[in-house]
Amino acid sequence: MAGSGFEKADEAFARKSRWLIALMGLGVAAAVAGFIGGSGKDGDVATNFGILAGMGVAFVLGGGVMLWIHRAAKAIGDDPGGAMKRERLQTQRSRQLWIFPVLTLLFLIQAIPAVGNIIRRTADTGDYLHMLLPVLYAWLATAIAMGWDGQSRKERKFLEDELTRVLRARAMSWAFIALMAGVTVSLGVGLWRPELGIVSLPLVLSAAGATAAIRFAWLDREAGKDG
Repeated sequence: MAGSGFEKADEAFARKSRWLIALMGLGVAAAVAGFIGGSGKDGDVATNFGILAGMGVAFVLGGGVMLWIHRAAKAIGDDPGGAMKRERLQTQRSRQLWIFPVLTLLFLIQAIPAVGNIIRRTADTGDYLHMLLPVLYAWLATAIAMGWDGQSRKERKFLEDELTRVLRARAMSWAFIALMAGVTVSLGVGLWRPELGIVSLPLVLSAAGATAAIRFAWLDREAGKDG
């Protein structure tokens, strides 16, 4: 029975890994098609190929991150005694808190052309999607820092302790300051040019989310050195 359970778990792991690899392969194909197809084109045709390339890159990055998380979770589950489970889960959380802000930055860079289109009122659905992607990843980073994600809720007894709550409070204090400062700047910019004030808000939200994640990961790292 135990052997059968392990075999089923291995089959589920392999099946999910294949789906994620397939997603990354699809992303590579879409990105290549977008870059090649958009070469030398202009107007709406170039925009559509650019959206295709951007979505391909998003699939590759998202699939890669999910595959890495999936394999890390498998390694944790293979620990029969559970002695290393707490350390592995906390290490996994710290790595996620470094990775998601980097992804947020990459998507922000990708969103720069979309900002110009929105300001010029020539934006399409793809441009607004590009603006929303960094905000989404900032929310994911914040959710992990706050312990709202599925893994943190499932493994709360390993990831939730007094030190974690102290580090979380300090990290979110920094994120709140970043959010308040950013919104204040956006308000000032919006009084001058309303459209710039609006499109700057995704940058502010992304910065606040990244601040929460990076500050938590940094404090956790320093606490580990002290320990």
